Amino acid sequence: MTQSAFEPYLSVVCASRNDDHGGDPLIRTQIFVNCLARQCEALQLPTELIIVDWNPVAGRPGLAGVLQLPEGSTYCRGRVITVPTELHRRYKYSEKLPFLQMIAKNVGIRRAKGQFVLATNIDIIFSAELMAFIGKQRLDPSKMYRVDRYDIKAGIPLDFTLEQTLDYAWKNPLRNNRRFGPAAVVEHLYGDNPHRKECIPNPDFFETVHGFEAIQHDGAWLICPQRDTLMGEIHTNACGDFTLLAREAWEQIAGYAEFASYSFNIDSVGVYAAHYGGFEEVSLLPPCVCFHIEHSLGSGWTPEGEKKLFERLNNAEILNPEWPVLNDLIEQMKVSDAPIPLNDAEWGLAPFELPEEPIEVGAFHASPDHPWPQQDWPPASVSAIKPGFDLDRMTLWYERKLGEGRYGRKDPDQTHVVQIFVPDANNAHSEERCFNLETHLDGDETHYVAIDDYFPGTTLRFDPAYKPGIIEIHDFTIMEPQSGRVLWSIQDCAKARLGVWGTTRVLSSPPDSANELRLLVNGWDPQLWLPPLPTHQQSIMVRFRMTHLPYSRFEAQ
Repeated sequence: MTQSAFEPYLSVVCASRNDDHGGDPLIRTQIFVNCLARQCEALQLPTELIIVDWNPVAGRPGLAGVLQLPEGSTYCRGRVITVPTELHRRYKYSEKLPFLQMIAKNVGIRRAKGQFVLATNIDIIFSAELMAFIGKQRLDPSKMYRVDRYDIKAGIPLDFTLEQTLDYAWKNPLRNNRRFGPAAVVEHLYGDNPHRKECIPNPDFFETVHGFEAIQHDGAWLICPQRDTLMGEIHTNACGDFTLLAREAWEQIAGYAEFASYSFNIDSVGVYAAHYGGFEEVSLLPPCVCFHIEHSLGSGWTPEGEKKLFERLNNAEILNPEWPVLNDLIEQMKVSDAPIPLNDAEWGLAPFELPEEPIEVGAFHASPDHPWPQQDWPPASVSAIKPGFDLDRMTLWYERKLGEGRYGRKDPDQTHVVQIFVPDANNAHSEERCFNLETHLDGDETHYVAIDDYFPGTTLRFDPAYKPGIIEIHDFTIMEPQSGRVLWSIQDCAKARLGVWGTTRVLSSPPDSANELRLLVNGWDPQLWLPPLPTHQQSIMVRFRMTHLPYSRFEAQ
């Protein structure tokens, strides 16, 4: 296949850096590259391999300089996209987290050219049966494809042939990362053998299982859960190693949530966003699996290394997206039948022209040692996560809801916390510039907040109570402190739209609701962003009065 005629059907995206993560990462990566390229050649499957080199290690060559495609590779092309250290340093917690895996994958997904894009990792081997299924080039762009991951012992010689490598993988299992549920389905498929090489379901059994279907297609058995399947029954186990979607589907869900955090659970959020957003899960059964080459304990998640991993994260004060914090997001996706747009349109560092280098066939690319020469990068923000879904904010709200946070109460039904965020000169909000007010929200209390350092033209943010229910804002007025002149009030909603984020929905607003703004609050972080104020003053006064109605009281009306 000539270079000019090369149009990839499949893009395979992973991310790494030339460090010592997990022990011998370059050997594991080269095994991954060798196997993929040889399978593509055998199947004549046009594939591009994209490896994102994130925050390259100073004094070492980039990944393009230490990896190569095997001799004879024509159906697999490779390129390395580099995210230089200067951009990495713009992220929150960059000093504690040298590698932001899921954002790095977004960089590759955003720049992929294949019809379908597979997000995976550098130490993965795909079974022959799995690649044969993909190699037929009859994937459904309306579906999301998942497989089980079989962890295998390390120690594969670098000079093994493809056949020797796959034979080693099947003969050296450690554990099987299969779907979590339903329990009856898992028991039916695997029985007491967690490392089954072949699962052949009984279609009659699946006639008795609500929400699941087993079908045979293109020589493989598939499990297909329906759109409304429970959260715990979607196959998220080890999904970071194999999630396959059409390129347009990745664009529709805006990639993975770009939380500045350790990568745990973020891949699962992406799977839920795809499934509940309309790209329903299709799980291929063994022998269509991927193999993961085991690495050192604590460098990534394993059952044996879990304690060591989380001790390391806790000691470094690195935030980890926990399910109690994320559950409300997934529930909203399921109820609304749509992915929540956690990222903005610039996900995957879209505004930046990042350096690219080829992965050469049979030779190393002449890549210089890092760092790259300094560049004048545009001032655009690197973070694509929308402010309403900042992980720090969501975690803080969850802690408050439990009554364990800084403002938590043992009687949350009696007392609420509302917040007013005062933006800085860059129109950014943070806890450092926040007023926290405790109130009963019974409609009788009027609150006044004096703000002496408002930057003209920026956007105040108001967070009403996080308790689910109906919020009625009877009065919200911003005025000059001395004269009392009104600068903005809820009666102006019709003139300038409110920004609504998080778990808030506007039910009615003036002039249709007798000068009251009525909001539906579904969970932990409701937000209203007010229009920029028409004033040049740096001192303003905020006055508000509101009532909270629990769902039970609202329904009774």
